[in-house]
Amino acid sequence: MSAPARVATPEEIRLARKRLGMTQEAFAKLLGFKGYATVSDWERGVVVPSIPAALMEEVVNRALGVRQDGHFVDPRSYALTVLATVEAEVQRHAADTLARIAEARRVLGLADVPSVPAATVEAEAARLKRPATGRRPRPAREG
Repeated sequence: MSAPARVATPEEIRLARKRLGMTQEAFAKLLGFKGYATVSDWERGVVVPSIPAALMEEVVNRALGVRQDGHFVDPRSYALTVLATVEAEVQRHAADTLARIAEARRVLGLADVPSVPAATVEAEAARLKRPATGRRPRPAREG
């Protein structure tokens, strides 16, 4: 039977997170946890990490772009990987937002009404802000 894997100490966890320049919340998300409480508990020594130290070190190294042999990967390819991940997340959120808008339009009975461009909405809002006299405000005099 093999010995249980060593877990990282509270100080090692804090140093790993600081090495990445991350908040506890960001570090928790990187490790697959929902909130910062888990990392906070680890760093304070309240809870023993459920992740072996070697695995946590591997996650940190990958986030820093370090290969297993200790060399950094090409920064450009690493940046492109990060950008692709962020772009996919933004597209997912955009798709969710558009689906919610479509559902709201359906519920309100507006599904067949064409969308109004933002510029039109802004122009109408500006028109409504004019004084109620029916006249346009005079431009300020120069001089």
